[in-house]
Amino acid sequence: MLGLFLAVAVAGHASLSGAAKREAAASGTGADPDRAAAAARRATGGTVLGVKRAGDQFRVRILTPAGRVTTVRVDAKSGKVIRR
Repeated sequence: MLGLFLAVAVAGHASLSGAAKREAAASGTGADPDRAAAAARRATGGTVLGVKRAGDQFRVRILTPAGRVTTVRVDAKSGKVIRR
C-alpha cells in the first residue's frame, strides 16, 4: 500500500508494525522504514514523527531540536539521506 503513513509514539524511535515491515520487504527493494528513520534522525539530531513510503524513497517527518517540523528524504535501496 503506497502512501502508508506510520505514526511514531516512542521518544524519537520509529515503532513500525509487523505489517508495515512485511510490506516494505515485499516491495523487493530492500527497503527498511526503521533504517530510514534512523538515518534521518542521525542527519538532523531530531525526533522522528513518522515515515511514509514514496516510490523509491522514504519521507521521514522530523521534529528538529529547534522545534521545526521538516521532511527528510531517504533512498529506499541504500538507506542514505537524499535531501534534508
